Amino acid sequence: GMLSILQDYVNRCQDGDEKAVSPKIDLMMTLDTKNDNATPIIKPSVIVFEMVCMDRDDPQAAKDFDEFLGRFKKLRGWFPHWDGKWDGIHHLPMSKISLGFTRQAPAVTKEGRENVRPYNKTTYGSNSPLKNGFVEAYGNLLDRLAHDKHDVHCVFQVGVGGGAQRRNGVAGKSAISHRNARTMIVFDLFRPETKESIA
Repeated sequence: GMLSILQDYVNRCQDGDEKAVSPKIDLMMTLDTKNDNATPIIKPSVIVFEMVCMDRDDPQAAKDFDEFLGRFKKLRGWFPHWDGKWDGIHHLPMSKISLGFTRQAPAVTKEGRENVRPYNKTTYGSNSPLKNGFVEAYGNLLDRLAHDKHDVHCVFQVGVGGGAQRRNGVAGKSAISHRNARTMIVFDLFRPETKESIA
């Protein structure tokens, strides 16, 4: 379900797309599997969608935001943010929301690591729409990682194009080369030092 929503958003995030999403919305998705970080509490595998709307007074932005929020709420395991200000009405910058999940305890170690283990990192980016088959292929891959028997942990993050990149590019506030990107994927695999997990 969540990958289908992600694919639809990615394929609507740029000007000229059919049913293009308002550039006043930003979206990011993270999957974090079996992250223990040597703490007494073992974190379960979680999927986090971070979505913000900078201007709910804009009818198109509010409509698009509510559309995707409604789809997220139908997913199994949905729960609202615990902070009353994170209610889908007040605007919080994406950077502030992400800070609480990826840069502050208990989500990270005191050294700022997302996982204490050695890791391999890969990154991918594209300015092309996601094709049919993406959802099934990535879903199977992430399911295999979540149920891995060699104690491999994964952090899979997807930054979605459009939003601030699109706004700032049009306004001349940014000259970054990837402002027309649709997806920016970071895939981190954390592992113990065993032949099986390294393989």
